[in-house]
Amino acid sequence: MELDALRNAVIREFDSGEFNGSLPLLYDEKCRHEECLYIETVFGRKHWVTVMESMKDIPLREDILFFFSSNAFVYYMPVFILSILDDYYNADVLPSTFLSILGDDIGDEKIRDGLGFGSKLKFTLGQIRVIISFANYLSENHNDTDATDFLINIGCK
Repeated sequence: MELDALRNAVIREFDSGEFNGSLPLLYDEKCRHEECLYIETVFGRKHWVTVMESMKDIPLREDILFFFSSNAFVYYMPVFILSILDDYYNADVLPSTFLSILGDDIGDEKIRDGLGFGSKLKFTLGQIRVIISFANYLSENHNDTDATDFLINIGCK
């Protein structure tokens, strides 16, 4: 898939409106780790497009990925995918960390039930296709071995 088509697919498949304020933003709402405070400040239940626009000149941190609740991780996933696509070479270890979280606990039976987070993540079939296209893009256009391994592990390569 070409870059523009992939970007459009991300926007289309993950455009789910506002973050549901009744769902937890963090894996533990009492968390006071610096990463949790960062998430509350930067993401703070804002629409993912607003977060994306506000972070144009700020690199995303891979260490925050582990502190999102599973619902928030899915909701804010486009921010990470689009940031990696926009500036792969400055994303540092974000692509490999991101894919390793998605690749946790994947099996053929689990792929429609969730990727990573102990299969707590819930995706639509269209979102799963976007994730696979994203990994393919990284594998083919950047020779990203983590993306290739991700695809092999989920049976797509």
